[in-house]
Amino acid sequence: MIYVVVYAISVLLIYIVYNKKQNKTIKAFLILGALSFPIILAGMRKIGIGTDTVGYAKSVFQLAMNSRNLTEFFSTTIMFNFTTVTVSKWELGYVLFVYFITKLFHSYQIMLAVTHAIIIVLIYKGLHVYKNKISVWLGMLIFYFLFYASSLNLMRQWMAISIVFFAFQYLLKNMKKTYIVLVLLATSFHYSAILGLAIMFLYYFLINDKKKYITVFVGGQRLDSTTIKIGIILFGGIALLFSIPILSRILSAIGLSRYASLYLIGSVSFKSNQIIRRIPFIFLVLYGIKKDKSYANKKLNAFFGAMMVLDIIAAQFGSLVVEAERIGYYFYAVYCISIPYYINKVSKRNKHLIILIVIVYLILSFAYDIIFQGRSSVYPYIPFYK
Repeated sequence: MIYVVVYAISVLLIYIVYNKKQNKTIKAFLILGALSFPIILAGMRKIGIGTDTVGYAKSVFQLAMNSRNLTEFFSTTIMFNFTTVTVSKWELGYVLFVYFITKLFHSYQIMLAVTHAIIIVLIYKGLHVYKNKISVWLGMLIFYFLFYASSLNLMRQWMAISIVFFAFQYLLKNMKKTYIVLVLLATSFHYSAILGLAIMFLYYFLINDKKKYITVFVGGQRLDSTTIKIGIILFGGIALLFSIPILSRILSAIGLSRYASLYLIGSVSFKSNQIIRRIPFIFLVLYGIKKDKSYANKKLNAFFGAMMVLDIIAAQFGSLVVEAERIGYYFYAVYCISIPYYINKVSKRNKHLIILIVIVYLILSFAYDIIFQGRSSVYPYIPFYK
């Protein structure tokens, strides 16, 4: 299968860069090659490989091609989710991106390729910053098997997710202004990126401790305040699941009524399969947090723990409509960092075995979701010239 071949080549080249001694020029060429394979694969796909290539991408491209200027482009309308929407009402960053790429290259395939160049480069750069703490090749492998197929479909959202993912480094460095600017940029591609601001508030809620410990005993153990706060986030998230009408009104109040009407329909029911399929990752994160008692890593552990909890909660929204769980990808994608991070803390004797288990898990997840379930409509792969 072409997807697995491309993933393998890309990851192998990245592995060589970080594990073999090379001069900077050779490393640069290897990284360029590693990232080019999945970018080219995305650019060469036929319309229909990824439902959103039919849903809006081609339509916006054609409007840009046929428009004589930007003003005319913004005034045109497009059918989206069975309603007519003026281009100017769409996320500004995305429509400007499509317009200028279209006018520069006059090619739909190049537009698709550049879209994924942004996504993949930002994911890679977001991992590279942790190169002393994680195996970058493993982080990219997780992205490829869990998220690449989805990104072929949810292009706008994954452009936004990749920007927020890249921005996490600034949040962890307490560079608030840079982080906020990047999150606002991400919202110009998909409004759901506003979650990045919620993540920031939750992060500072977690780490701003006046006391290291709060006297709460569970099973004879004293809990630190960060653990208690993660518990508060968990129960708060569960309460939110049963407050869909309130959440819907909040979204409408901040101008996101479109998402409320699309995704917040009905009531939530428990989806145990979403937890079961995450068990290997949940176990690794919990084990890693328990073992890593270093105060220097406290903020990172708090961040990873909170993202895991929020991912589990967000996955339950899929019981409303399948599309609703996609919002949780902002949290889910953090596994690309946290899993390699905690694997690196395992003893060398067990490390290779755990990596093998993770790889098998990724392959099985990919096979089930993409091949057997047909999620994202990307299998079988068909090039544009067929």
